[in-house]
Amino acid sequence: MGKRYWGLLRQAGYNQHPLSEPTTGNVGIVKAALAEDFSLADEARLTEQLTQGLLVFEREIVAFLSAVDAS
Repeated sequence: MGKRYWGLLRQAGYNQHPLSEPTTGNVGIVKAALAEDFSLADEARLTEQLTQGLLVFEREIVAFLSAVDAS
């Protein structure tokens, strides 16, 4: 399934984050940094950074897919 979505994103011209072709043992297709300059010792702050990073990524990918779907 990962290859299908990877191919669809490539065909649609997705370039906001690097794409990675899924392989055995690697199911990720989009490389996006969700947190930067973090400390594993500060779990609450890291959780907040990851949550915010994920929300931003979600908005970006949904906006991209909506624009592709509308065209």
